[in-house]
Amino acid sequence: MDAPIAQPESPYEHSRRINNLARMGTVAEVRLDAPARVRVRCGGNLTGWIAWAAHRAGGPKGGRKWYPPIVGEQALVISPGGDMAQGVALLGVYSDALDQPSDLPGCERTEWDRENRWQWFDGEFEMQVAKRCVITVDDPDTDGARGRLTMLPDSAELVVAGCSILMKDGVVTISGSDTTLTIGPDNVRANRDVIAGNISLMHHVHGGVEPGGDDTGGPHP
Repeated sequence: MDAPIAQPESPYEHSRRINNLARMGTVAEVRLDAPARVRVRCGGNLTGWIAWAAHRAGGPKGGRKWYPPIVGEQALVISPGGDMAQGVALLGVYSDALDQPSDLPGCERTEWDRENRWQWFDGEFEMQVAKRCVITVDDPDTDGARGRLTMLPDSAELVVAGCSILMKDGVVTISGSDTTLTIGPDNVRANRDVIAGNISLMHHVHGGVEPGGDDTGGPHP
């Protein structure tokens, strides 16, 4: 039997593939389990589960970005050869439903949601979070030395190399080794001697006072 004669592809198929090279759509479904995938509705068509493009996907020793899309977000589907089964969704296209978060030139702004964001503009950096912010500096080359700043709406704590500063309920507590200084609304307390210049708060003496059972006068204003 002779080999079958190759049939020319329909011009409609060529047109369909060209149209599918790049199509605008809206995220219809999101799957977060590995491998993470998304389905995009482009007109009357719904893609299969396709990958979306992240800023980085560099592996264990490279940078990686995780910021999954949401249903309703606009996306551009790029399909190699016009095959949408091999398509990749490019996110980050503004729409009427999810518009731009700023109109400032030279501004970089990320909104995780309406209450949580960060922004850099004109040399100023601002970050706002609703619940808790933790910044950690951990150097494995210095025996695990770690610095940590933790901020909540009603408190803040800075811990570095065995020292700490805690601010909560109108009280500031400063600790280092076994020494603690507490600054409260009514007084300042320390569990160790306080030295001002060369004068010890706990052990200094007053001249011109004769020994006896009477108390000295009160402090001068």
